[in-house]
Amino acid sequence: MDLPSRTGSQAVLVGASKYGIGNSLNPLPGVRRNLDDLYRVLTDQEIGFLSPTNCQRLYDPASPRAVSDALITAAEQAEDTLLFYFAGHGAKAVATGELHLLLTDSDRGNLAFSAVGYNLLRAILVDQGRFPARRRVVILDCCFAGAAITATMAADDLDGALDTEGTYVLAAANDQEYAFAGAGARNTGFTGALLDTLQQGLPEAGDTLNLGQIFGQTRRLMRARGLNAPRPYATDTIAELPLVRNAAHLDRRRAPIDTVLGVDLGDGDTVVTRLPLGRSEVMAEVELDSGETCIPTVLGESGTITVIGTSAVVEESDSLRTRLKSNFTVDDEETTQDIVRFSRGIRDSVARRTTFAGDQTQFVAGHPVRWSAGSRELTAYANALTDGLGALDLQLVPESRAVLLSLRHSGDLGDDDLRRRVVIIDVGSFSTDITLVEDLEAVEIPGPDVPSLGASIIDVALLRRLMSRDTSGLDFVAHFAIRPQDHDRLLLVVRRAKETWFNILIDRRTATHRVRVTAPEHVDDAILLRGWSITEADMTAALGEPLPELSGQSWRQRFLSDVRHALRSLHQPPDRICLTGGGSRMPFLTEIITDETGLAPLRPWPPHLSVARGLALSGDARVRAAGFLREVDDLAGQLRDAVYDRLPTYADALAGCVADNLTERFVVPEFLAWREAKSGTLDQISGRVDERIGTWLSGPEGTASLRDALLPWQHDLMAAVSALTTPVCRRYHIDGDVLNLPTVHLRDHLTGHAAGQDARFRGPVIGPALATLTGAASLAVLVAAFAYLPVAAGPAIAIGGGPVGPAGLVGGFGIIGLFISAVPEFREYLGDQFLTRSIPPTIRRALRPEVIRWRFKRLSKDIDPKAHNAIVGRVVEPNSRDRLTQIIVHGDPSMPGAGLLPLLRARAEAVTSLVN
Repeated sequence: MDLPSRTGSQAVLVGASKYGIGNSLNPLPGVRRNLDDLYRVLTDQEIGFLSPTNCQRLYDPASPRAVSDALITAAEQAEDTLLFYFAGHGAKAVATGELHLLLTDSDRGNLAFSAVGYNLLRAILVDQGRFPARRRVVILDCCFAGAAITATMAADDLDGALDTEGTYVLAAANDQEYAFAGAGARNTGFTGALLDTLQQGLPEAGDTLNLGQIFGQTRRLMRARGLNAPRPYATDTIAELPLVRNAAHLDRRRAPIDTVLGVDLGDGDTVVTRLPLGRSEVMAEVELDSGETCIPTVLGESGTITVIGTSAVVEESDSLRTRLKSNFTVDDEETTQDIVRFSRGIRDSVARRTTFAGDQTQFVAGHPVRWSAGSRELTAYANALTDGLGALDLQLVPESRAVLLSLRHSGDLGDDDLRRRVVIIDVGSFSTDITLVEDLEAVEIPGPDVPSLGASIIDVALLRRLMSRDTSGLDFVAHFAIRPQDHDRLLLVVRRAKETWFNILIDRRTATHRVRVTAPEHVDDAILLRGWSITEADMTAALGEPLPELSGQSWRQRFLSDVRHALRSLHQPPDRICLTGGGSRMPFLTEIITDETGLAPLRPWPPHLSVARGLALSGDARVRAAGFLREVDDLAGQLRDAVYDRLPTYADALAGCVADNLTERFVVPEFLAWREAKSGTLDQISGRVDERIGTWLSGPEGTASLRDALLPWQHDLMAAVSALTTPVCRRYHIDGDVLNLPTVHLRDHLTGHAAGQDARFRGPVIGPALATLTGAASLAVLVAAFAYLPVAAGPAIAIGGGPVGPAGLVGGFGIIGLFISAVPEFREYLGDQFLTRSIPPTIRRALRPEVIRWRFKRLSKDIDPKAHNAIVGRVVEPNSRDRLTQIIVHGDPSMPGAGLLPLLRARAEAVTSLVN
């Protein structure tokens, strides 16, 4: 069976990472990273089965409607595979046991209306008549996820639960279990194991992995990490259908991307920029047609040959098709095919004029902001471009973001500006789009409910004026009724003359000039264009007189009205305004914007290249980021060796901090407290010594002591990490110190232990050794203490099953002490007897405090080194050393805290996230 079709599969990834105040639900920061990481894997060109435009991420949706709308849209389009993923908190309805997925504003007291009931998702899954996907995969990473099945089924009635063939449910927990969130880890426990499975693959499996293999390995990883491992639920044979390629068998040696092509397919013009990677060549426009790099977006037929751009205008053809993007709708097959043929013409032009290798070329195309990720329009548009360009790897970027990247590249915007409120006014041929971009999130500001304002309206007005004063006597209306292609050709040449007029005005800073309009080739001989020149009077009339296309408004008035409407729609005024698009050449636009906002608009120059350049820059960033992140991931083996080799030094520093003065600081106070207690056994002292150590380490004195002890080790390790990462950064022209990691703040890692929340929570660095201290040091210290301290040991020894009087004990202890010292087995037996018997208070208080202190002070010279050696020995013991290396390098859910590799990965992503 083949892998799922990229164009026929859809996915909706939903993550709820934050929750409203007052609902007592903890935030789940790892959830957002779950969505990003899973998206990256599922859309990976080599591993995944999804096109990027077919995989929608919903971050912190507020309402169930947002989730259901996204899922229904995806289900309507999915012909092959439909995948739904949720990560967040889960809850069960008290009355029915139904699973509910909790969203940002969910109220656990009102689940039915504020959370997503699984029955809502199930209703979509079972409707095979409306939703055609042949297989459906549901992944639930939340508490009680198994209730998605068990609330509606008998123990062995899978069909009764799923009600549809071809369905697979992966649940992070059974119906009575909590899912592990993994505080401090990059991902939640279940999704982290799932990602590791997908990214590492299974060496023993074939070239592909099916759902059964994926879930089986995920379960094994969860068990190895001490997590509950749930069961999957499936119907028929879907578990055996391949889903992704097996990463363990992939040949990753494919030739790297060496060229990025930014394709700005606009309604009026099309431009392609070419950015070579790893070479000294600079970004430049690609010649597309007859020496032109900026061609009109026009498609025509010359005989049986499809022609584009200027060739379509000048060559004979029965019809010309324009406005490919603004006329595009999902169900318009004719326009879809026009886009396929036009983009194929672009590809052929690039191939004729450049060195072109499709598998080494990253295509990046722009799209309107209103086509959101996962929307039907964006998906269909991406499919059409993919078919036309033959792109192995097509990236789609919002045009507003491309403009910002272009401004950033030119130095007009800094990185801080990209995080602020920027309004982008794009004056195109057939519309003026106004977009608000805040913190790199773009939202289109809808215009008033009147005809769209585009620069082509000026072309129409100018053409009317020129025709009205034509002296040839031609009846243009009657002529265009017979040859409509001549009208389109004349509009295009008028448009070129208009652009020339504005360019001359800008260059020469004068209004006293005219531009002649020349007839295009293959226009009817009756069209002579006598006296056709654009003058100042023509332009003033076209811009300032009432126009029927704008319901009686002038072009100037309408632009001012649209700007005012957009500004009133904002809750806060913008920090920056950018003016772009071919129509932005008109100088009066700057005057209007400055008068209305007090801000001088930024104007990328030349404006017709701003989107194409930004698209190429985005592609370049993506390619470099992918390579950069891949090389960071490849450091895992070298990081492991660096940590493993330095663990003896770490163990010695840790043991020195904890074991030096161990007896005086921790053991003696507990013995004195045991002496005064009303009841208690000696074995309880071991646990209290451990608690005392943890409390001390969590306090100011212990934290400072531990920090001072481990700082030299940390600095040595960080220097080794830097030696590995700096060359990687330099290869990608990134500052060499961006991956330098901060010194671990041990106080933060120890607060969980100090609060008594989790006995295993000691931080990623010191945790295993503290656990070692409990098992191998403090207990050993106590047994050793009694072996050499007759006064303290005597009352604890039980002879013949009952306590012995103080006189008999003191008199006979010398012989017992000899046995204890000479016979290890007897010492171990007596140790157990000492620790498990309750000592009467009168006997305990007979042990004078000054004697206890004096004896332990003498014994500390022997006990403390033994504790030190015990800690070092346990840390460097092979199994412990491997385990601790794993935790420090990769992190571990059982001991929350980020490992070196996740920290490096997070920092590397932060470096590249601005443009990727």
